[in-house]
Amino acid sequence: VGLEDYAEGSAEYNACNVNGDKHVTAADARLIIRRAVDLEIFEGAYAVQSLLELPDLSSDGTAEFLLKKSEIKDGKLTVSLIAKNCAGLKSADLVIGYDPAVLSFTERIDGEDAQKINKTGNTYTSYIGETTQGTLRYALHFLNELAAVEGVDLNNAILAEFSFDVKDTKDPAVRLSVKTAEGTPYFLSDHTHNYVETIIPATCTKDGRYTYTCECGDKLPDKVIPAKGHDMTKTETAAPSCTAVGNKEYYTCSVCKKLFADADGKTEIALADTVLPAEGHKLTKTEAAAATCTAAGNSEYYTCSVCKKLFADAEGKTEIALADTVIPTADHKYGEGVVTKAATAKAPGEMTYTCAVCGDKKTEAIALLTYMLGDVNGDGKITAKDARLALRRAVSLETYAEDSVEFCACDVTKDGKVNASDARRILRAAVQLEDPAKW
Repeated sequence: VGLEDYAEGSAEYNACNVNGDKHVTAADARLIIRRAVDLEIFEGAYAVQSLLELPDLSSDGTAEFLLKKSEIKDGKLTVSLIAKNCAGLKSADLVIGYDPAVLSFTERIDGEDAQKINKTGNTYTSYIGETTQGTLRYALHFLNELAAVEGVDLNNAILAEFSFDVKDTKDPAVRLSVKTAEGTPYFLSDHTHNYVETIIPATCTKDGRYTYTCECGDKLPDKVIPAKGHDMTKTETAAPSCTAVGNKEYYTCSVCKKLFADADGKTEIALADTVLPAEGHKLTKTEAAAATCTAAGNSEYYTCSVCKKLFADAEGKTEIALADTVIPTADHKYGEGVVTKAATAKAPGEMTYTCAVCGDKKTEAIALLTYMLGDVNGDGKITAKDARLALRRAVSLETYAEDSVEFCACDVTKDGKVNASDARRILRAAVQLEDPAKW
């Protein structure tokens, strides 16, 4: 309040400037009084006089920090330090960068949320120092890890506000940055993160992950994509044939397309490891056999005892069907036939032929004997002679058998009998008194 005139830079002035903002104010007096009654801790890394020797501390929680600047007014710029996701935060050591060609640092005050936190008894201490032109060192410390505080959004807490004089109000880009003393994370002022998702796919045996990276270099925690595990399909054992390979039992994963000898996917194999070689034909020769008149013969051929196929050659190159080997039976050698049943006018006859080689017999029919009604003597005409012969058969002076040509020629009435009536009609036809076509 001006009752002491310690020169700026003197040991007394620097001792009074506890908060390191290069000004001696009531805030410094408050801190000194709090220290006197052990409500404040000035030791180790947090001693004001050792500010420039603070260790490189990162945020010890999951908090993220960014700077939000106000509109430039009357050549002044106010910049708020905002902590994101700061539940559990106890301390942090930050470096705040600005462009000294545009800005000149003037003072720092506690932010409105920091003041609310202080009122809970979770004493908040902070130190500010300009390590080099354009760089501010800001350390903060809470007695206890931050927990819920009424009226404070721990995902958007305003911890401090910094004032700057703007040297060049025409410069539209007031360049600011905040990062831990280690150098990470790094955020641009008024920067809205635009995280680009990158997928590293999971395999059957290894987890994959989603990564999220902003163009400013900030990253969100990866999300794990669990390993999928093998999705196995079993291929049963297939025996080889004479010409085609077979295979052993194996398993194929539909995800990674790899082959395994076991259902658990522990023993990876190549497709070649599953192959069972073709066995080749096992051929037995069948000799040629000549055909006879009773049995077919065959040409020479070979039969495989494995695949049961037939081949024309001993190498099994030319596959054939059994029908291809057959030699048809030979023709019988039949001699001249023998009439074993004579043909009549009413029944055909039969000729029998016998094979001179095997004795096989075959028969052929002998056609019915033909005749003309009324032409008893078979001369192709109907005359009185035919009438006389018919009359003689009627009185049994002729003995024509009933199935003979003569008998049938006499029976013009077709009643199976020969009588005087038949003889009379034949005579009438002979003298053209009757038309035989109407018989």
